[in-house]
Amino acid sequence: MEPTTSAEAAAHLFRGLRGGRLRNLTQEADIIRFQVLLPQVASVRNPDFTFFYCTLKGCSRFSLQPFRNTDTRVEELSTIERLDMVIHSAKVSPGPVVSVLCGHKGVEDGARLTIRSEHVQVWDEAFDPVTAPELERIQNQGS
Repeated sequence: MEPTTSAEAAAHLFRGLRGGRLRNLTQEADIIRFQVLLPQVASVRNPDFTFFYCTLKGCSRFSLQPFRNTDTRVEELSTIERLDMVIHSAKVSPGPVVSVLCGHKGVEDGARLTIRSEHVQVWDEAFDPVTAPELERIQNQGS
């Protein structure tokens, strides 16, 4: 699978991961890797799967801004992971950056995860590539 390079295509991938929880965030230089725990979608590819792997290459921005406190920007990955954020939606914002709207542990209050990355890639647990249209199709089957 070719990495996704446009902000709109990256937002489409994150919209396909809606309902998933961010976990196991790591960073090496400008590469951020994490998992999205989303058993109801991952299990469609294989009944034993519970999450997807995500890689952001050339990532120059990855920060979380709580809705309640617009002066705060959280950039430390361990802090973002501890907040147990769930993906609700994604869109392209000026920059261009991808704005991923997240909820905090099922609470209405949430945050905006802002991402600027050259490439976004998503794989299943067998490291087979996953496309945005496939994620959307699987999500819509459950609706």
